[in-house]
Amino acid sequence: MAEVILLCGKIAVGKTTYAADLQKKNHAVILSCDELMLSLFDSCLGEKHDETMRRCALYLCGVAKQVVAAGTDVILDFGSWTAVERRAVRDFFMPYDIPVRLHYLFCEESVRLERLRLRNLALKDATSRVYIIGDQLRNRLDAKFEPPSPEEADTAVDTTHLVF
Repeated sequence: MAEVILLCGKIAVGKTTYAADLQKKNHAVILSCDELMLSLFDSCLGEKHDETMRRCALYLCGVAKQVVAAGTDVILDFGSWTAVERRAVRDFFMPYDIPVRLHYLFCEESVRLERLRLRNLALKDATSRVYIIGDQLRNRLDAKFEPPSPEEADTAVDTTHLVF
C-alpha cells in the first residue's frame, strides 16, 4: 500500500534535498507548501501567511490522498514545525487508513546556518519567486519549531553530511 511520508525539520536542514532523494528511491510524488505558496502569491502575506499556509497544506493533503489511492507514495515537504501541525496531518489521513510516516531531519547547527547562508546567496539574484530567510525571520521560525518526540518520529535522519 502506498503511504505518506511527512518531513519535519527546521529551515535548511536539507528537507528538500532529502525529499528529492526519497522521490527517486520510492518513485514518489513530492508536494511542497513552499512551492505552492510561491507559485500563487507575489509577496509575503504578513498576518495571513500562517492561515494561508495551513489552507495550502490542507489542499495538498487532499491531493496526496488521491495520489496514494492511485498507488503512489507521497512526500509532504511541509516543515511540520509543531506537534499540532503533525497531528493534523495524521488525523487527516486516518479515516482513509493511509499510513503516515514522519521523517525527522536535523543536522549540526553550524552546518545548517552555513547551508542557509549559501542558499540565501544563491537565491538573492533569482528571477523567480523565492524565500530569502534573514536572521530575524530564521530566529522567529526556529522559535516555533517543536522537535518530535522519539515516539512521534518514525525515522530520524542526521543530514549533517548530506551533499547538496
